[in-house]
Amino acid sequence: MLSRKNKRSATIETLVGAASRVQGDLHFRGNSHIDGIIHGGVMADLEGESALSVSEQGEIHGNVKVPNVVLNGLVKGDVVATERVELGPTARVIGNVYY
Repeated sequence: MLSRKNKRSATIETLVGAASRVQGDLHFRGNSHIDGIIHGGVMADLEGESALSVSEQGEIHGNVKVPNVVLNGLVKGDVVATERVELGPTARVIGNVYY
């Protein structure tokens, strides 16, 4: 899901489902997948190999700071990836992307 080359990246520790809304910041370690909407920042442990994936229907209204990100949905804020950024065909960023 997150990487076809690395199968251990497929384990998702944090999932925000399509019917879910989060009001506030999300801090995670490992891998996180967003199908719902987050009104707040999303941050991961920058020293590990944490990864964030946002599906086509996923939305983040806040800044993102993670090592690895695969974006197919919407981010209204800045995206900072310390390792890798992958923007899919339906990705939308209203802000800056730093990598």
